Amino acid sequence: EDDEKIIQEIQKEAEEEQRKKNGENSFKRIGPPVEKPVEKIQRIEVIPRPVPQNFHQPRMPPYPFVHPPFPLPPVRPMYNNIPLNIGPIPAPYVPPLPNMRVNFDFPQINVQLEPNLPMHFGPQPRHRF
Repeated sequence: EDDEKIIQEIQKEAEEEQRKKNGENSFKRIGPPVEKPVEKIQRIEVIPRPVPQNFHQPRMPPYPFVHPPFPLPPVRPMYNNIPLNIGPIPAPYVPPLPNMRVNFDFPQINVQLEPNLPMHFGPQPRHRF
């Protein structure tokens, strides 16, 4: 603050010398241009955000009603007339193995079962124990 006061005093002295030399009318200001006071901006109220009008909302398709299974005639469930309207039993998805055939349930043969299988997987399951 003291430095600013000293600088302003020096500027005023230089301006007075200029006035004495050139006269009162032709006056040049010395130093940086005078900073205009910052205009106060009135506080703007919060601008209300536009409410989105969801006009065309996709309608949910109607739920498809499952047709009930046809009733079977009341027959005794013996070995030859098991009821046929039993639905499938859901099973978890089991992906196939990437490099092996899954079913090794066949009798002994001397054919190489999986020729693409490298030896670091161990010998092929040729022999039953």
